Amino acid sequence: SRFLKEGNYTNVLIEVANFGTAPEPTQLTLYSGDDPAFVKSMTLAPGERRREIYPDLGGDDRALRAELALGLGPDALATDDVAWALLPERQRQRVLLVTEDNLYLEGALLLDANVAVDKIRPAEYQAHLLTSSYDVIVLDCVTPDTPPPAAGVVYFNPRGPNSPVPVRGEIMRPELREAEAAKDHPVMRWVTLADVNIDRASVFAPRPGDVVLARSIREPIVVAAERGDQKLVAFGFGLAETDLTLRVAFPVLVVNLLDWFAGDDSDLVTTYRTGQTWAVPLEGESSLTEATVRGPRGVGKAPVSAGRARVFGDQVGIYRVEGNESAVTLAANLANPWESSLAVKATLTLGGRVLAPPPV
Repeated sequence: SRFLKEGNYTNVLIEVANFGTAPEPTQLTLYSGDDPAFVKSMTLAPGERRREIYPDLGGDDRALRAELALGLGPDALATDDVAWALLPERQRQRVLLVTEDNLYLEGALLLDANVAVDKIRPAEYQAHLLTSSYDVIVLDCVTPDTPPPAAGVVYFNPRGPNSPVPVRGEIMRPELREAEAAKDHPVMRWVTLADVNIDRASVFAPRPGDVVLARSIREPIVVAAERGDQKLVAFGFGLAETDLTLRVAFPVLVVNLLDWFAGDDSDLVTTYRTGQTWAVPLEGESSLTEATVRGPRGVGKAPVSAGRARVFGDQVGIYRVEGNESAVTLAANLANPWESSLAVKATLTLGGRVLAPPPV
């Protein structure tokens, strides 16, 4: 399943498939908590995949469960008839945009109805922060003397000694590319920077632990970092120096930034595949050595290394991984088409003799 956000609602996309050789009548039920939200009957042709979109899913329960009830014969693998998912938490973010004027940036920030944006000019910045607080601050060609007081900060073209990532040079007409090691970073989801044109860009000197999101050949141009409780992303260029704002990647990039700052990595963090050891991030738990895991089998323990709990998921369902200061709730599913395609034989032959079916 996937979530499609529209304003204050979340649409749910579910895909079902018939791996058999005969038509299969079935009933699909989507539960929100223990309550059925939608019920639909359908017949799937052999090999057919069908997608269903359930619109405007509201309610206070984040846990969703989709179940298939087959209409013909026994089911050889009932585990893949159930899928779990978690609705992303809807947290309204207060965003301060500091800019002389940038309609592209302002428009991208306003795409999400759960984001409230205030826009001020750089000259008003210091005085404004004395009376207001924000979750995210976006600095368009502005580099304050002190780190901005927000959980997330975006810098476009930071300059001078107060740049959050040291600047060690400048490059003309850089050829921007996503860094290979950062393709799984939440900020880079569904983003491609190929063929983006830039007049000039600063070259950063990342600190240990910083993540280079984009380079020009070997030169770091876009860097993500965490400084204590603050997350930040620094772009080595201003938006007036690039055509990035005209690309589809730009609004996606802005939404990804806001999601990362809010800790909303629903596609990457809260949905896992069973039969694997998961590395579950626990923010602010770098010294923790053991976490508590509450799952379908009950309560257990999991080792923690470098702020990530190592959890082996052997059951579908909802898990909650708890540290001393933080907790992560996630959904686990079989989610493996190869395992679901059983190709069960009607008869079993041994030594040239057809065996009788086992008693029911």
